[in-house]
Amino acid sequence: KSFSRAIYKEADVYILDDPLSAVDTHVGEQLFEDCISSYLANKTRILVTHQLQYIKSSHNIILLKNGFIEMQGTFEYFQTCGVNYAQLLGVDLNNEPEETGEEEKENNESQNGPTQFMRALRKISKTSTNVTILLI
Repeated sequence: KSFSRAIYKEADVYILDDPLSAVDTHVGEQLFEDCISSYLANKTRILVTHQLQYIKSSHNIILLKNGFIEMQGTFEYFQTCGVNYAQLLGVDLNNEPEETGEEEKENNESQNGPTQFMRALRKISKTSTNVTILLI
């Protein structure tokens, strides 16, 4: 209800604090596409989230750790800059739960780089409270 009120209120900037966390995946995808991506297409949108499925659709990503900016850039930049994200974010990727087939394939393809970035983000989205992802 508050999400729909915020969307229909005329504003130049929308700050959305994990608005899709209370809906199932299918509804969340529909709301993201129809409301956040399409309806608000010509507005500045800041999406605070732990839901990584939307990360590729953002123009800019900001990683906050303990309230401070650790890193920012495009999705492509994050994939190619060569940073050890697990170390940067304090995540132990060796102590992950059993991998799904897709995650195992990603892990076998690369220990650093693009897949390491997504593995680290997946891990912090499940376990961390001191890391926040802002999508702009």
